[in-house]
Amino acid sequence: MYFRPKSLRRQWRRSDYVCPMIRLELDWSAWDGPQKLIRRLREAGHEAWLAGGCVRDLLLGAVPKDYDVATSAEPAEVMALFPKAIPLKPELGVVLVPKGKPIEVTSFRSEGPYLDGRRPAWVKRTTAEGDVQRRDFTINGLLLDPETGEVVDMVGGVDDLRSGRLRCIRDPRERFSEDHLRLLRAVRFSTRLGFAIDPETWTAACELSGNVVSLSGERVHEELGRMFEQGPFLPSLVLLRDMGVLSALFPELAAALTNPVVWSRTERLFAAKWPAEIPWIAGLLLPLCPWFSEDPPQAGANVSEVAESYCERLRLSNGERDAAHLVWRRFPEFFLSQKRLSEKASLVRERYFAALSGLLAIWPEAPAGLHQAWLEDARRVVEAPRPPTGQVWMAADPRVRGRMVGDAIRRADEILLNEGPREMQVLVNQVLGTMFKPG
Repeated sequence: MYFRPKSLRRQWRRSDYVCPMIRLELDWSAWDGPQKLIRRLREAGHEAWLAGGCVRDLLLGAVPKDYDVATSAEPAEVMALFPKAIPLKPELGVVLVPKGKPIEVTSFRSEGPYLDGRRPAWVKRTTAEGDVQRRDFTINGLLLDPETGEVVDMVGGVDDLRSGRLRCIRDPRERFSEDHLRLLRAVRFSTRLGFAIDPETWTAACELSGNVVSLSGERVHEELGRMFEQGPFLPSLVLLRDMGVLSALFPELAAALTNPVVWSRTERLFAAKWPAEIPWIAGLLLPLCPWFSEDPPQAGANVSEVAESYCERLRLSNGERDAAHLVWRRFPEFFLSQKRLSEKASLVRERYFAALSGLLAIWPEAPAGLHQAWLEDARRVVEAPRPPTGQVWMAADPRVRGRMVGDAIRRADEILLNEGPREMQVLVNQVLGTMFKPG
């Protein structure tokens, strides 16, 4: 419950924390939504700042994906100023304000104890300094004045940005115990920014890594997906392994990676950015496939039941699950000695063939030219004419009924793929001739 105490005394002076050597030159010509929003809040007598990740990204010379605003205004006061605002997390004082793009506006808050490793028992109104102290890492605890470009640093975040260091605000054990997702966020920020994790923060993360098992599948799914999206997954995988998070979330996978052959192939596979067409879960759990350590992979092995249980826990979409199963089950077929186009067609016509093809493109031991050859075959399959429908076959010969209709279509498809197109009547006669021998 978000509530306002009867009295609130301003507890910090701006001059104490403004970084005198840092004044960003901000260009709002492309989109001035954040600047106008903060200006409006200040005109109404409220304190307001850009906060969090957008400040970090601006200091690093990157373009923020989104902007967050921290303010002394209560949610009701924000919504009174911006009638189109939407209460996003009213219990935490978060309101979404559309200004061309949506901007999250969060009221300054301090938080009570986290009882479930995810949510505080209560939140209450506080100052900007108190709000900064509740955040996770120093590099995410910076404030920025969009009018002057002044940076307010109450936690040493600027020095950590300069040093390339990821460090928790205050006691790291307390931070990681409050919200267990911060363990995964530490890995993601470290690898995304190329920052070293502060020794005290790292020690606390390792000690508390087992707490990630309390996280919901959806939260783990989202955070791991971001790691795959931001660049090569290998640095994240190494940190997850060394921190102990991997063995907590995926014990069978962690055990499989102790095999030198499996780890060597995994290293090479995740050294480059993961292709977007392959669901990341398909790649992460590849080492659990019985054929993963074989060269070349051998077809015929079943999908690991353990992999399936992980899919259930991570709450995958139907599309992610189907594509992952296809990769685990049929990828070895690329390495079979298939000579005829019709033998390859069933693979090419799979709904998620792009995921299979994407994995073949980055497979470390794929023979030279194999991926390109399959792409050419896929083009031929797509461009090949489709066989006549069942009605054509039943009209052509009254003996073609039931399962024989499907057999006729299959035989016609093989002829069109392997021998090329021909007139329909010629094709029908050819197929019927193979089905019903004279005499």
